[in-house]
Amino acid sequence: MGVLIALKKRGAFMEYLMEQEPPLTLATTTRPGWHESGAFVLPGRTIGSDTVRFQSSGQAPALFTAKGDLVQWQARIATKCLGNPVLTLAIGCALAGPLLSLVGVNGGGVHLVGDSSKGKSLA
Repeated sequence: MGVLIALKKRGAFMEYLMEQEPPLTLATTTRPGWHESGAFVLPGRTIGSDTVRFQSSGQAPALFTAKGDLVQWQARIATKCLGNPVLTLAIGCALAGPLLSLVGVNGGGVHLVGDSSKGKSLA
């Protein structure tokens, strides 16, 4: 992410870098999501690899922070799906994104059609 080096010391610094032989090399990406290595990269964590890191010049978006826990999700969200196929489909679609490349699918879409007041907008 950059460093300031005195002009007279740049040659010595580059020489130092060229002499290094690190035991591990990490890949970085500025985009969250699937990485070409097969890992799923988030700003605070990488799933599926110890050698890929998220790197950004700015603050990581707060979109990727955990809100609550599994018990809260089950009580507040999942119970609403019981007997509601539209909501069950909507949540299934929302959770499918990280799994698409694992099954070799690029993506898709779902269009909810039906009478008003059936929960399409809420879903």
